[in-house]
Amino acid sequence: MNELRRRWLSAHYAVRSFTWLAFIGGGGLLTFWLWIQPQRELGQQLRQEAHQLAQAYRIRFEALRQPPLLHDVLTENTRLRMLLSERSNRFSLTVLLAQSGGELAHWRPDAAGGMLGLRLSWAQLIRVFSYLHGVRPLPDYPHFTIQRSGNQLLAQFTLRLTDEE
Repeated sequence: MNELRRRWLSAHYAVRSFTWLAFIGGGGLLTFWLWIQPQRELGQQLRQEAHQLAQAYRIRFEALRQPPLLHDVLTENTRLRMLLSERSNRFSLTVLLAQSGGELAHWRPDAAGGMLGLRLSWAQLIRVFSYLHGVRPLPDYPHFTIQRSGNQLLAQFTLRLTDEE
């Protein structure tokens, strides 16, 4: 090894300079190929992915900025109304009183339904039957009586509510 070093040191200045340049250049090329080039390729790949994501988000943003078509809004509104009506068709005493306008005389609920008494007019009685006809599942009222009570009627129902459609 010493002989090799001695020969190199005794060589001409140009040979020594060329050897140093070759050694440094080779190290630089090796560094470039093993470290810098893969980093450049990774950076290029990440730039392409970022560009694709930016395009996708730009398309989505433009779609959000455009107002929905009237037909789409009406279709969604109809769908939501049907969903709401399906959920609200179950028997509710508060809805019955609100729709009929009658006054609650008594309510004795039990496991299957209950006894309901209302003070109302003839027009309000028609609204009660209309509401009961729209309830799903249809309630069974095997017994009801209507009595005159002054200016109003006293309607008493025995309701049987089931969970079956």
